[in-house]
Amino acid sequence: MEKVLTPQNVAERYDVCIATVWRWIRSGRLTAVRLTERSYRIRTEDIEAFERGDSLKLDQLKKDRSQKDLPKKTRSSSAPAKREKSKK
Repeated sequence: MEKVLTPQNVAERYDVCIATVWRWIRSGRLTAVRLTERSYRIRTEDIEAFERGDSLKLDQLKKDRSQKDLPKKTRSSSAPAKREKSKK
């Protein structure tokens, strides 16, 4: 069975705040496996890739996201007019 680490274990290993580990995961620098809605694990092979710098680069991640056919939020082209204060 392969060894896995929790985000807290990774934070302790690198002497960083756990928020930093979550940032690495969200940005794609560190790969994590989602077990449940609130439970993630990081495989040792992903830690090794992270240390080598082989992890997915943020630019590539952004490029991949931009190529997906996701509906985009649309804004009204005409913004609501500002009300002017009446002088009394």
